[in-house]
Amino acid sequence: MSKTSVGFLFGISAGFLWSFTFLAPKITQQFSSTEILLGRYVFFFIISLFFFSLKRVYYFLIKNPMYLREALIITISGFSGYYFLLIGAVKFIGVPFTSFTMGMVPVTMILFSGDLNKSLKTYWPSLFCIISGMVILLSESSESEIRTTQDKILGSILAFASLASWTYYALKNKKFLLRHPEVKNKDWASVLGFLALPTVILFLIIESTYEAKTFYLLEANPAEIGIFLASSIAIGIGSSWLATVCWNIAGTMLSPQLLGQIVVSETCFAIIINSVYEGRQLFLTEMAAMGLLLTGVVLSVRIKVPKSS
Repeated sequence: MSKTSVGFLFGISAGFLWSFTFLAPKITQQFSSTEILLGRYVFFFIISLFFFSLKRVYYFLIKNPMYLREALIITISGFSGYYFLLIGAVKFIGVPFTSFTMGMVPVTMILFSGDLNKSLKTYWPSLFCIISGMVILLSESSESEIRTTQDKILGSILAFASLASWTYYALKNKKFLLRHPEVKNKDWASVLGFLALPTVILFLIIESTYEAKTFYLLEANPAEIGIFLASSIAIGIGSSWLATVCWNIAGTMLSPQLLGQIVVSETCFAIIINSVYEGRQLFLTEMAAMGLLLTGVVLSVRIKVPKSS
């Protein structure tokens, strides 16, 4: 098997594992967003302890205190904050639209990494395809429950906010690593992984201001607790740690252009897994939207942005 084929398999595996982060809030919808955050990052923290020393992370920050502020911003935007917004989006508008929105990451990364006005002129065919897919998903409820217009609006806002948060994280994280070549990727990943858990406290405070009850776990029955723990393990270990390992391996074997296209597998897997969970076939609207998203991303990664004069 060629190096590209192996890299492709690891990239697709990461996309498959990531897709469960969209289904988890739906499976555990009676639990608060903060509880779902805690479940994910507690198990991410635990699995990280097996491979990285907490003492090493501590001394890394003590020796380099200027890194702490950057690490906190990057952790909140790419881990706890991003997922807090995504959970809310799934609860209000459902899995298909939320995962579809996050499928725009390869395009937003390109758009906001250079001259935005020039990029918009260059990538308008790609954006047209993606926006058309979104309109199709919004025009018909692809979830089993009926959603109000207010839910769709709020869910859309949260979905785009999570997209903006993750795009900001990716660009800022890349900029930080380029500016500090002395920082090893694995050490930085460890720091971000360990900081994700304590930053959940911030979102517990935020949620407690508008939610009367932020800990359903205290009154859940054994079956609900079992589902919650299974979901937390799946997204804490599988979708966080194992997916990151697969993605890092893929990144060493594939070009950035191909990696960009593979990210879309996360969206497609999420829509497919959601339909399986609901015990139905894919809707035509979902298949059409996925086709438009794939077309839009492929168009975007194949275009070379003209250099600024």
